[in-house]
Amino acid sequence: MTDIVGSRVRMATRLTLAWLVLLVLMLGFCVIAGLALMWLTLVCLVGRGGMVNSFLSSSLWLPLSRLTYCAYLVHPIVLTTYYAGFQAPLYYTDETAIYAFLGNLVVAYACAALLACTVEFPLSEVERICFGGGASRPDRSS
Repeated sequence: MTDIVGSRVRMATRLTLAWLVLLVLMLGFCVIAGLALMWLTLVCLVGRGGMVNSFLSSSLWLPLSRLTYCAYLVHPIVLTTYYAGFQAPLYYTDETAIYAFLGNLVVAYACAALLACTVEFPLSEVERICFGGGASRPDRSS
């Protein structure tokens, strides 16, 4: 009997140690990734980013960033509408999760595109007309 209890204790200790190691590795990765993003941001901010700064500062990202922000604003409404419409319990399967994710993603971005075209883009044009083109950014490439 003591042999069984001792083996269970050893097994629980090993599992706890494995989870602890996994937690430390994941936290270490999060810290390293955060420090890398901080370094990249600071390098681009002081003008030493080179091609990375040019790529990340490209004006091609502007419409996508506005659309993504509108999707961020709209997605709680889409999710609430989707999940509030169920009359019976929803049972989880991989297929229903994928279907719900892709469906909600498409609907959220469609609503975001509609919101961006009817509100965001016209108001940004009004803002540009009223307040001017904005101050030009200093060239930090040198």
